Amino acid sequence: MCQIWMPLNKTKSIVFLAGHRYNLGRCFVESWTKLNEQLWELFKQNNNPVRVDHKAIIYVPYSVMSFKLTEFYSLNIPLFVPSAKYFKTNGNFGSDRTSTTAPYCDNDPDLWWKMPSHPSSPHSYNPNAEYAEDPEAEMFWLQFSDIYDWPHIQYFDDGSDLNRKLQTADFLAVHKSMKAQNEIRKHELLQQ
Repeated sequence: MCQIWMPLNKTKSIVFLAGHRYNLGRCFVESWTKLNEQLWELFKQNNNPVRVDHKAIIYVPYSVMSFKLTEFYSLNIPLFVPSAKYFKTNGNFGSDRTSTTAPYCDNDPDLWWKMPSHPSSPHSYNPNAEYAEDPEAEMFWLQFSDIYDWPHIQYFDDGSDLNRKLQTADFLAVHKSMKAQNEIRKHELLQQ
C-alpha cells in the first residue's frame, strides 16, 4: 500500500509498518524485489528509521482489533481513520471483522448464519454477518471496535474530507488529548 505514496515522499515522511509479513501481496519476484529496493531507499533517506515525531498517521484498519492501532495510539500521534460512513459508502469493512470469514473458515460459506447470536443476546444483529449479507449488522458491530471506541481519533468520510481535516486539524491539541488519555489508561492498568 505504501508504494503508491513513494512518488509523493518529498518530505521523507513515509513510515512503512508491515501488518503481518512485509511482502504480503507481492506474489512475483519482480514486485517483491521492487518493494525491497523502495524500502532500502526509505531507510537511506531517513537517518532515524524509528520516528515518533510525525504530525499524524492515516490508518486504514484491516481488522477490528489490531495491536498496531494500540501501538500507534500509545505514541500520541493523531490518528486519522475512515469513518463508519466511509465503510458503509465503500461497501464493507473487510474480511477480517468476524471469525467466520474466508481468511479463517473458507470451507463453509454459510457458517456466518449457522452460528447466530446467542439466544439471550439483547441484540438482534448476528455478529458473524458480513456486509454483503447484512449491512446493518456490520455497521452495528463495527461501532464496538477499538477504532470507534477510543477518544480523540479523527474520522474522515472520504478523500476530500480527509484532506480538509489534515489542513485544519489542531495536531498539538489532539496529541495532548491522546497523551492525557494514555496517562489515564496507564493509571487504570497499574491499579489492577
